[in-house]
Order: sequence, then structure tokens, then C-alpha cells
Amino acid sequence: MAASYLYYYQDCTTVKIIVCHNYYREPGGEDQCVPMEIALLRKHGHEVIEFAVRSSDLDDSVHARLTLGRRLLLSPTVIRRTIDLVRKEQPDVVHVHNVFPLLTPSLYIGLARAGVPVVQTVHNYRFICPNGLFYSEGHVCRLCAGKNFSHAIRHRCLHGSLAQTVAYAASLQLHWLLGTFPGKLGLLAALSPFVAEQLAQRIGSRERIRVLPNFIDTTPFTPQSEGREYVLFMGRLSAEKGVWQLLRAVQDLPDIPVKIMGGGPEEDGLREAIEMRGLEHVELLGYLGGDARFDVLKRAICLVVPSQSHETFGRVVLEAYAMGVPVIASRMGGLQDLVHHGETGFLFEAGDTAGLAACIREMVDAPGRAVQMGLAGRRLAEACYSPEAHYQQLMALYREVCQPEVYVWAPGLSR
Repeated sequence: MAASYLYYYQDCTTVKIIVCHNYYREPGGEDQCVPMEIALLRKHGHEVIEFAVRSSDLDDSVHARLTLGRRLLLSPTVIRRTIDLVRKEQPDVVHVHNVFPLLTPSLYIGLARAGVPVVQTVHNYRFICPNGLFYSEGHVCRLCAGKNFSHAIRHRCLHGSLAQTVAYAASLQLHWLLGTFPGKLGLLAALSPFVAEQLAQRIGSRERIRVLPNFIDTTPFTPQSEGREYVLFMGRLSAEKGVWQLLRAVQDLPDIPVKIMGGGPEEDGLREAIEMRGLEHVELLGYLGGDARFDVLKRAICLVVPSQSHETFGRVVLEAYAMGVPVIASRMGGLQDLVHHGETGFLFEAGDTAGLAACIREMVDAPGRAVQMGLAGRRLAEACYSPEAHYQQLMALYREVCQPEVYVWAPGLSR
């Protein structure tokens, strides 16, 4: 009797996941999202093995940096450690977040040799832009666009450092040539439709690209309709975040209190500018974490996110929505997918200082509408960006990458 195959659908309930992440020297939104997702998986009964390293452990010596540059090209040590870990733990799937600089792209070579399904969350543009921002020398930049990274070297796009830029650019160029990117990245989970489109343009196909946004648990937060006192900026004080544009926009709005929360390379310059221009209605709060951060947020009339670069998502927007605070954001990257103009806030064109000022004035002058927009944002977060919604989307990705269609040999049966 001729052999034939029984075709069936395997549910592929994933019970064991290895999560790979290189934590940054300066923690940002990505470093918050990874532990939250791990906790969500464990809450649902999954076993999660963490393969994590921290850039803060990196030695700053010249020798260490030279060694790191070589490892970014190819690291037999990372390949071996990855294969050994997969063989030991036997996971159903490996979920990768950031590999730079210590895990290195060699991680993907090890995963491919181990033959394990892979999901890659794309938190930034690093695969197609050495500094990961699509932003250089004060403006949006797509010169490299994942094809020729020599532009980054010429402009020293990583912290103004020639050595760092060469190391990252060479690593990216090599691994695109080797086929590590995108061939060994598995299923790509972009944070927003905008990011998905940028990846598709480089790869030439959307076949292996999905959208998996960040999430927030709104239950610990209670929106308040009274006691809204000021306009708030909350984030890293760096040029691409648009904090200087905000300062220009509010300098002619002296009746509107403005608070700027966060730390970063522009903090000293901002403090000096505020003092020199006599902007008494603008207050720098510095970095605040934990409950203090949300105590300030809940009393805001609105949150302003004036990014000059293409944000991949904008987790701070979800935090505002959880508190019932509307958002004014630049029409950049993933922000334009998060903020529904006229419903949960306003969108303005990046660089349009007058447009930003007009949005702030309109929001402040209509407090009742601002409250309603904030509540609409809260409903949006509950409906589309809840932990449960994220979990279901994540499980769908895991099932897909685990090859749900399985053929089992069975004599006497035809497909």
C-alpha cells in the first residue's frame, strides 16, 4: 500500500520560550517593555528562559572596545552559547528583542544552526540604520536605508564616534551580505504599521512582517477630570524628541504652565535657555520614576510628544491614555497610528512650531473637550493595547512561526 499523509492543524500551544535581550546602558522604553512581556507570558503559565546581557557591564577600555568591534562582525562564542542554550532548554520558540552590542547578530546564526523557530520584535530601525533612529545631524535621515552604511560612517551617526559607527555599520553591512538579515530573523514583529512599511521597503516583501504593538495595563490608573493644571512633556531630553520645538512653541504662551519631565543631553542647555528667556511658566522637573512620574502625569491638561524623528511606537502615549490624558503629537512614525486626530488628541506637522502652539492653545481653551479626548484615549488603550489583546496577538505569532500545519505519515489515508 502506498504511503500517504494525514493532514491536521496543530494548536502549538507554546509552553516554553527563550527571550533574548541586550539591555541598554541608558534604560529606555524597550527595556521596560521586555520585562513586562516576560511577566505577561509567565502569568499565562509559560516557562520563560531569559538570555540577557547588559551594556552597563561593558568595559570602557580601548582593548574591550576593539574586541567588541570584532565580535560585532562575527562571534563564535555567541554562536556556541546560543546553540548550547537551545539544546539544553529545548524551547518551542525563541523571541529576540535587541542584540546590540553584546549578543551581536551572531545570535541569529546560532539560532538558525539550532533549528529553532524565531520571532524578532523590531523596537527600532537598527537593522536598516546604524544608530537606529532614522535621524542624524538634526534632521530625519534615510541615506543608509539598509543598503549602504558608509553614509553613517561619514556622518559619525553613533554618538559622534567614528569607531562606534564603523563597528555597527560594518556589522550590519556584513550580515546583510551574509543573509543573516533578513534570512535568519524569523518572523518580524514591528511595533507599528509605519515600521512594518520601512522593513518591507528594505526587504522587498511583507510576507514575514507582522504588527505587534506595545501594551499597557490600565487597571492601576484612575483618570481624573479635575485638577488639570499644566501642559506636560515627558521623555528623554534629546534633540530628536523635539523638546526645543516645544520650548519655542510655548515661549509666546506665558499664561499656560508647562512642565518638562526627563533627563538627557539637552537638559543643561534647556535650563539655561529657560532662564535667559525669562520663561517663568516653564519648569524643568528632571527625571522622575515610579509613582512620582504618574502623579505628575495625572494632573496634566495634555501630554505633548513633539518628536522630530520617526518614533517606532511611543509608549509614553499609552501611559497618558491610561491616565485619561489627551496627547498632542507630531505626525511622525508610529505616533500617527497611536493618536487619533480630533478624538484622542491632536496631530501636527513636525517642525511646525506655530501649528504646535495652536494645538496647545486649543486644548487648554477647551478643558471639557480635553477631558473627553483623554477618556477616548483610555477606551482606546483598553480596547486595543491591553495585556490580554497583546497576549492573544503574541500567541498568534508564536503559533504561526511554529509551523501550525503539520503532515504526519499514515498508511492508507490520502490528503
